[in-house]
Amino acid sequence: MGDPGSSGNVAGGLVGIAQPAAMVQASPVLAEYGDLHQLTAAQLFWAYSKNTELATADGESTDAICWRFRQEYPATAEEAFRASRQGSFISGDAVLRARKFTALPQGHALVVLGCDFATGGDGEGGDDNVIIDRQGRAAGRNIYRRFNDKNTVSVASVLGNAIDRIKPAMTFIDTGGGGAQVYDILVARGYQRMTLVDFGAKPLDGRKYLNKRAEMWGDMRDWLGDVGGADIPDEDTLDGELTGPKAKTDFHQRVRLEKKDQVRKEIGHSPDGADALATTFAETVHAPNPLGMPGLVTPVADRAVGY
Repeated sequence: MGDPGSSGNVAGGLVGIAQPAAMVQASPVLAEYGDLHQLTAAQLFWAYSKNTELATADGESTDAICWRFRQEYPATAEEAFRASRQGSFISGDAVLRARKFTALPQGHALVVLGCDFATGGDGEGGDDNVIIDRQGRAAGRNIYRRFNDKNTVSVASVLGNAIDRIKPAMTFIDTGGGGAQVYDILVARGYQRMTLVDFGAKPLDGRKYLNKRAEMWGDMRDWLGDVGGADIPDEDTLDGELTGPKAKTDFHQRVRLEKKDQVRKEIGHSPDGADALATTFAETVHAPNPLGMPGLVTPVADRAVGY
C-alpha cells in the first residue's frame, strides 16, 4: 500500500487505513470537515494526523484545518480552488455548509429580491444578469436566474415578471451595469417597492466598513456563518463567486473588499451572483402595513442578521 496522501486528495488516498475512531481526538471543526466530505473514521484519522503535522510545522493552530492541508490534500476540486484563494473574505467552509444545508420552510419571513445586471459598460461583455431571492435562512428557492442579455428593456421585463410572480416585499437593484435604467423602466410601468443600491455609497456602519459593498458582503458573511444555518443553491459558480473576493483594512481599520476588476481577473468572471445576493442585505425590510397602524410593522428581513 502506498502513501495515503499520494493521490493528492483526502477521500481518494485513504483506502485501507484502519484506525479506531476513538483514537481521533479531533476538534469540532475537523469533525465537521469529516461530515461535510463524508469521510470514514479511518480517513478522518489520517486527515487529523496530517493536518496536525502540517499545522505544527507552520506554527498554526491544530484545532482548525490549516491552509497547507487544504492546498496539498483537497477533498474536492472546489476545495482546491478555495485553497488557491487563501485569505478569501468569506470562508469556503461557510459556503460549503450553506450548499449542503436545507433550511425548514421559511414562510414566516418576507421574500426580498437581489439583482445585479450587466446590460452595458466597460468590461461587462461576458458578465451575467442575475436575479436571486432570499427568504429568511434560504436563498434561491423562489428564483435564481442567470442570463446574458444586453437589452435593458428586455431585462426589465424579466425582472417585472419575477416581481409579478413572487411578489417580494422589496427588490434591491445594483445601480451599475444598467441597473438604474432597469429601475427607471419598471417605475414607469408602475412597479413599487424597489430600491437602488450604490455599492460605493457610505455604509450604515462607517466605523467598520469602507463602503456599502463591504458592508453588504460583511452582513452576507455573517448570515452564511450563523449557527442557525443558511441555505444557498448547491452550485459551483456561486461558490466560486462567494469565496472570490479578498479583503483588507484601511488606515482606519475599516474593511475594504478587493476591487471587482481584480476579482474578475482571478476567478475568470465577475461575481455577479454573489453581488446580487449581497444586495438583499442593503437595508432592513419591513412588512407592508396598508392600514398604517402602529405595531403592525414587523422587521422580518433585517440586514444585520439576515432574517
